[in-house]
Amino acid sequence: MIEFEIVIEINRPIDEVFAFLERAENVPLYNVVCKEAHREPEGPIGIGDMSVANYRMLGRSFELTWQFVDYQPPKLLSMRSTSGPMSEKREIKLETTATSETRVLHRYEGETKGFFKFADSLSAPIAKRQMRSAMEGLKELLEKGPAT
Repeated sequence: MIEFEIVIEINRPIDEVFAFLERAENVPLYNVVCKEAHREPEGPIGIGDMSVANYRMLGRSFELTWQFVDYQPPKLLSMRSTSGPMSEKREIKLETTATSETRVLHRYEGETKGFFKFADSLSAPIAKRQMRSAMEGLKELLEKGPAT
């Protein structure tokens, strides 16, 4: 089992950060291993809704389907994978800091299976480094312009 947390502060209002994070199609803009993502169905998000994302990691392409298990705008997004080579749960909590920045706490729990199981001992540091890079990419992207 792989478990870690990444905390980052973004100099944007909490509503804007949440609105950006809840849109699956934005993930490839800040996460380099995600090549494409979309929600199914389109429309307002609710618990039970799904997102599908295509990734490329360790020389392999794969698809993960995500299901929203908790959704509390603008403070919490929680999802779990329902298919793919990894069993994952992600919880993203947002809060406004004393300086009006948005603190993002991204908690990850995952287990590899299939092809990725062979690299299990390497998976934790790779996953944590990749997630830190994605969160830094998110910060850079949101701080340089308006959220979409």
